[in-house]
Amino acid sequence: MPAMGPEGLALVTDAMEATLMAEGEYEFSGRRVRLKNGSVRLPDGTLAGCALTMDQVCAQRREVHGHPAASCCADGF
Repeated sequence: MPAMGPEGLALVTDAMEATLMAEGEYEFSGRRVRLKNGSVRLPDGTLAGCALTMDQVCAQRREVHGHPAASCCADGF
């Protein structure tokens, strides 16, 4: 499949309750989780979700792929 370019890409975040909280251990929906480096994991290491906001997702895309802010998000994130 050929590369689609920035206009063919949709950015998504599955941010959960841990968003904007300090790194550490928490209980969400009755499950113990650990928040570290933007990811939320169960005690066995299974990914339970992320804590990245859309502006963080856009910043990460700009950093990794070099796309300017205007091409990252239509709303200007």
